[in-house]
Amino acid sequence: EPAANALDHMRQHLSEFGKEASGWVFCATVGSDRPLSKSGARKVMTNACLKAGLPPMTSAELRSSCAAWLKCQGLPDHRIKFALGLQNVQSVDRLLKPHRVLNAQRQVREFQPD
Repeated sequence: EPAANALDHMRQHLSEFGKEASGWVFCATVGSDRPLSKSGARKVMTNACLKAGLPPMTSAELRSSCAAWLKCQGLPDHRIKFALGLQNVQSVDRLLKPHRVLNAQRQVREFQPD
């Protein structure tokens, strides 16, 4: 939602000057009309993660980790869906699935005698 609000504000700002929003939001270079490539997006994510003190992650991994963190904070799935801007609760299940598997493995290791 914050990104959508920012884009809407940008569109409104452009319309005040008689311009129409068109083209790519994220471009390969400043002033370019080429879209940002997948490798460019990966670089943006890597740099953002490193600046935040996180290991480099893809946007999907970061979203999945955020969902898991929200779940650990006690948020129900429907609130996680809303927080992440997802269309349905089944998407939350898909995001949490790898974390559930890891948690199950961790629990098994804790109960195994050395």
